[in-house]
Amino acid sequence: MTQSSPSSGPASSPDTFPNPGPADRSFSLPRLLSLATLEWLMEQGSLDPQPHSPLYGLVQGPRISAPSQRARAGEELLASLGVRDRRGARSFRFKASWLGRALSVLANPEARLRIALVVPGQAPIIHSLFVRDGRAVYSESDLEGFYLSEPLATSDLVEFLLATVSSRALPRELEALCLLPEVYELSSVLWKKRGKAASDPISLREVENLLESGPHRRNAALELLGVLLEVGLIEPVGSRYFITESFRPWLDLVWSGQVVEIERTPLAQPAELEAEPTGQRMIFAGPAGRRILCEDIVASAGEPLVLLTRPTRCDLKVRLSRLMRPLAAGATAQGAQVARMADASEEPLNRLIDIN
Repeated sequence: MTQSSPSSGPASSPDTFPNPGPADRSFSLPRLLSLATLEWLMEQGSLDPQPHSPLYGLVQGPRISAPSQRARAGEELLASLGVRDRRGARSFRFKASWLGRALSVLANPEARLRIALVVPGQAPIIHSLFVRDGRAVYSESDLEGFYLSEPLATSDLVEFLLATVSSRALPRELEALCLLPEVYELSSVLWKKRGKAASDPISLREVENLLESGPHRRNAALELLGVLLEVGLIEPVGSRYFITESFRPWLDLVWSGQVVEIERTPLAQPAELEAEPTGQRMIFAGPAGRRILCEDIVASAGEPLVLLTRPTRCDLKVRLSRLMRPLAAGATAQGAQVARMADASEEPLNRLIDIN
């Protein structure tokens, strides 16, 4: 997976994430901290990364930079922050600066947020943010050092994400669609994989051509179409089969290949909480302004289902806000169910969307 460069400029398209951070309640352009600067901060006792910190691996082991490099890097850092007084006051001023506050989040984060945008034909845009005590810090690293942004209140991050995933232009009748996974996957193979839009018809001969040759191929093709006919996903018109009109907008959005994924991975929790369950994830499909939420759910009878919904702005705000904070083991997210995907892949498309 290709990651966007931390040093590239903000994106201007409304259909992409600004890079490196949101443009309205913004992350500042990320600041580069060299390895010498990080090692100086460690020596001064201003940085004590925990094992789950993204900084931990950068500052462990023997020092790489020379003492003179570290001293110079430290003085340049403090001067850039306007910190020039006595040593004790200087330490206090550094911790109160935006950089000190950002490093306190990164040194002991409670969770990582991974925000990915996938648009066909473009390199995926992926942001990593680390969260603690209601603050989020964007960070990346490369051979030059470590990039980080000013802390952003998670409430402001929620507002940015809300603007990114909210639907503003969907037909009123689009409220929800629930499908069996095998029904969704079969329709995706018959239509999306073959480059067809949801409004395009399919013939029995086309389905036969997808199957291995043999005396039972026609019956097998009829059986596959029968599965879709039984649940009302398709309807026959003469010798061809069409996806039922009310289903088409949903499938076109999921098959668009445009995906926004927001994933929370727990790293550490306050002592009063039990271990947080494994990552929580929300996946949205469709272009900007027409995005729908895609979830794997389990019916009351224990049957897995694919649920496509168009949540209200209020509901989305609640769900995104809950994604920003720890969830105690066994807690129910009633009224704010988040997407839990069956595929543990690092790819920002789950198995129900990425039908190739």
